[in-house]
Order: sequence, then C-alpha cells, then structure tokens
Amino acid sequence: MSGSDTATTIEIALAVERLAIMFSQYRPEAVRTFGVSSQQAIILAAIYDEPGCGVKRITERTGMFQSVVSRSLGSLVRLSLLERRRSSTDARATELHLTEAGRRAVNEIRDEWRGSLQKACASLTEEQAAALMPSLSLVLTVAQQLVKEA
Repeated sequence: MSGSDTATTIEIALAVERLAIMFSQYRPEAVRTFGVSSQQAIILAAIYDEPGCGVKRITERTGMFQSVVSRSLGSLVRLSLLERRRSSTDARATELHLTEAGRRAVNEIRDEWRGSLQKACASLTEEQAAALMPSLSLVLTVAQQLVKEA
C-alpha cells in the first residue's frame, strides 16, 4: 500500500482489532466443560494437529509467546489433557502428546465451534459465502505476517 492509503490501512487495523476482540470473547461451552482457557484450547488443537510437536512449533503455529505456552502446558498436564514425553530420536527434546481426554476435548470444542459458525453463517447466500473466502484468506495472511513480526 502506498502512503495515500493511510485511511484504508487505519480502517483495516480497526476492523482486525474488533475481530480479534470478538474472537477472544468467544468461549465455547466445551472449553468451560474441560476447564481450559481459550488459549489452552488453541494449544490443544495445535498439538492435536501435529502430535509430538514441541513448544517452539506451538509458538510458531499459534503466535503465542513461549512463556505463555510453557505456563499453559503445565496446566494442561495437571488437567490430564496432555503428556510430555522424551523424544525417541533426541534425548534433549520433549514431545507433546494429547491424552485420550485431550483428544476428546479438542473434538468437542471443534464440533461446537463449527456448529456455531454454521449457525452464524446460515443467513449468508451461497454467493456471499463464496465472496467471503478470499477476504478471509487475506485476513489470515495479514494476521500471520503480524505474528511473524511480533
């Protein structure tokens, strides 16, 4: 964007900020049921998608600070949703794996999230939903760039 697009950039920043606030306030019932925070649910989902990953990979996938992830992992272990295991290939490395309860938590949280999104999007026409996808991809790209620069 050029300097003449400053007003547009500010509008985009405000819209992304509002979106971030709204999503941070969304807390599915399943999250409360399992006694985890929204951040911890995101961490569980990252491990679900990549079993055996480590803290560094979670920070890359989620954009969370390493200190936040490390504190959350301790809580998730105490809740019996997560296990830490020594790597079979590198004794210095620790792998993160969900317990059966952790996998069940992610499945229930995702099911509820997807159901809520389907209800929220029910009023969109097929054309509106199709038009929304490229914009969401752009928002995701911008968000990933912000996380990389943080």
